[in-house]
Amino acid sequence: MRGRLSHLILVSVVVAGTTGCGSKGSGGGQAPALAVATFDTLETGWGEAPLPVHLVWRIQAPAGRRLTCKVDFEGDGVVDRVIEKCAADTTTAAPDGLPAQTFTIPGEYKPHLTVSDGTVTVEATTTVFANRLTFAPNVVFPEQLPGFVGAELTSPTSVTLTFAAIANVPGLVPGTLLWGTSGHGYLLKVGSATATGAVVSIEGTQAVIQEAIADGIFGARKIPFDPSGAKCETGVACEQVTITAIAAPKGGVVAPSTIGSSKVAPSRSSPLTVSGTGSVGAKIELFKTEGAESSVDFALTIERFLIKVESYELKEVEVELSPSIA
Repeated sequence: MRGRLSHLILVSVVVAGTTGCGSKGSGGGQAPALAVATFDTLETGWGEAPLPVHLVWRIQAPAGRRLTCKVDFEGDGVVDRVIEKCAADTTTAAPDGLPAQTFTIPGEYKPHLTVSDGTVTVEATTTVFANRLTFAPNVVFPEQLPGFVGAELTSPTSVTLTFAAIANVPGLVPGTLLWGTSGHGYLLKVGSATATGAVVSIEGTQAVIQEAIADGIFGARKIPFDPSGAKCETGVACEQVTITAIAAPKGGVVAPSTIGSSKVAPSRSSPLTVSGTGSVGAKIELFKTEGAESSVDFALTIERFLIKVESYELKEVEVELSPSIA
C-alpha cells in the first residue's frame, strides 16, 4: 500500500512474545495454580464482515480439577455462553464443537474468556477485526478489471497498465483514483491517460488514502513484515554485507493462510490485503571471511494493524511491531 497518510501514525515496538491474550488470577502475587496458556481464534481473527470465528483455548490446570468456562464473544461484559465441565485443551477439537460467533457489524471486538475451578478464576482476551470499507465512487482497482495483464510503476506519479485486448482498456478521466496492488502498490489521482492499443499510460499525482476511502475499518494482526527489499543505503559502502530473507515459521494455533480482501460490492474490493501468519525477518552477514562469520538475525511481526476512516477523514492508524534479534 502506498500513498501518504496525512495523519499521526502511532508505531509501538514491544518485546517479542504473546500479544492479544493473557491471564490474571483472582488474588495474591503468586502465580495461580490455574492459568490460560492460549486463547485465540481458530482462524486468523480478521477478515471481511460478516466474519465467522471459532474460539479455542489451552488451560493449565491441576489434574482432576473441574473447570467452568464463560465466553463473552464481543467483549462487552455480557457472558454469551457458559460451559460446564469445560475441556482444558480445545486447540485440536473439531470446529463444530467450538464456541462460534459471526460478527456481522464491522468493528474491533475483544472476545473474553473466564475460567474457574471453583477456587481460582483466570481470564484471557484476544482481538477480532470484522472489516468493511466503503470506497469513493471514483476509485478504480486496475488489477480487478477484466483482461488486466500487468502494471508497471515508472515513477511515483506515473503507471503503465497493460490489458489483454483493446476492448478491456478502461476509460480513465482526470480525477479518477487508481489504487493498485502490483509491486509495492500505488495510489494515484489521474491527470491524463493515453492509450496505445491495449496499453494505457497514466500520469497523475500521488493521492492520500482518505480521498479513496469514505468510511470503514480495516484491522489485521499477527502478520509478517517482508524484508525482501532491504538493501544498503545509497552512497554507503557495504560490499561486505549480505542480507538474506528468512522464511516465516509454521505452526501455532493459527494456521498459515491467506485472507481475502474486504468487499463492498461484487466488482469492487479492497486492496488492503495481508497474507500469512507468524514472523519473518532477515539474516545480515557482516564481514564474512573463510572459517568465520559475523551475523545478525532479526525478525518482525506486525502484531496489530488498524485503520479507521469516517466521512473521508482518517481517524486512527495503529501499527504495533514485535521484534526479535539474535
